[in-house]
Amino acid sequence: SWETLSSDYVKVAEGTFSDDSTIDFASTMFDNSSYMNYDFFLEAQHHNSTQSGNGELRFIDSSGSVIGSGTTSGNDIDMNSSSGSVNGSDRDNTDSTIFYRDGFRDNKGLYHFTIQGLGRAEEKCGFGHTVRANHDGSTRARTSWYSMYVNNDSATGWGLRFQWGAGVTGQYKVYGRK
Repeated sequence: SWETLSSDYVKVAEGTFSDDSTIDFASTMFDNSSYMNYDFFLEAQHHNSTQSGNGELRFIDSSGSVIGSGTTSGNDIDMNSSSGSVNGSDRDNTDSTIFYRDGFRDNKGLYHFTIQGLGRAEEKCGFGHTVRANHDGSTRARTSWYSMYVNNDSATGWGLRFQWGAGVTGQYKVYGRK
């Protein structure tokens, strides 16, 4: 028999973007929320076959401005399928964390991020991973794992910005978990 699904995991937003280098999720989506965590799923494609650079995840205030330096620390680990080498890096007391390194190309990539603390008066912690084609080889996979900690405990006024090195086109879905 069919049963009603739990409302403990709910889609709170979905949409598309076209040739945007920043994808913003406004603080009003999270302010005074009852969700413990949010899961972000983005599918993005760049339209240049050799785009280099890093992607950064930043917090933005209710006006869309970056919250500022000294709030965020993070780590990331990146791997390229052609070499098997693993590279790690860290950022301390900055305004962002890196969610991919060394670019991407005109193939779709998957970007996933989970964060706790949005909409609640507590520090924010998050982690995620990405999988995409390397910017200089369409059959070479780039995989990144990353995490972040934010030392501000405001309950309102915190949105998120995914910032790419250039314009991307794709879609997103955001889920809340109680």
